[in-house]
Amino acid sequence: MEVNAYAIEHEVEKNHWWFVGRRYLFGNIIKKLKFDRNAAIVDIGSSSGTNLRLLKDLGFSNYHGLDISEEAKKFCAEKQLGNVHIVDIQNTDLSKNSYDFILATDVLEHLADDCSAVSRIYSGLKSGGYLLVTVPCFKCLWGQQDIVAQHLRRYYKSEVEDILKKNNFGIIKSFYFNFLLFIPILIARKILLQQNKIKNENEINNAIINSILKLVFIFDCWISSVLNPPFGVSALILAKKP
Repeated sequence: MEVNAYAIEHEVEKNHWWFVGRRYLFGNIIKKLKFDRNAAIVDIGSSSGTNLRLLKDLGFSNYHGLDISEEAKKFCAEKQLGNVHIVDIQNTDLSKNSYDFILATDVLEHLADDCSAVSRIYSGLKSGGYLLVTVPCFKCLWGQQDIVAQHLRRYYKSEVEDILKKNNFGIIKSFYFNFLLFIPILIARKILLQQNKIKNENEINNAIINSILKLVFIFDCWISSVLNPPFGVSALILAKKP
């Protein structure tokens, strides 16, 4: 991400509807996996610490983050959310068979060779370990936020599933989410944001809008895994190493 994007996310991630909703979604999945609180966990692409906040709140003790940015390390340290190590997953092997659970949420779209990164993740997981992946979806939603975040692509869910299967992962759960806001976000990105030249969507917020969108998005995250909608702003895939 651009350096100023880390700073904006650092300011908003604790209460912003998008990050709150995602933590709700991820938290429900993690609870169902029933990990021991000492499970070895790594969060790839920690950014300003939203996933580390979740792991801390869930009571885990043996976790850390990886990111390519010193800004990410600094912001996570400021908020006491856990250790972040400076690592580029495209060029660095994880310790083999070391982790019970790996999160790579909104990471693959940043990587030139996403398949190679998934291979490194596979190697780092213990047998029976789990990987939680999310990616932004549908090229029609490409906008300024993708540019600010330095995305290389948006996916279809099936494309990510194929990458995981090529690396011998078994797919446990796969669905699009944030489908209720798909059309409003599409309209905003194609019309309003371009006209107003807004540089970062995370800055478009106030207390009332945030409260409304938080309720909508949390409901969306709850129902998406049940309905398995045919589209969404993002996709979630839970995979397992045999």
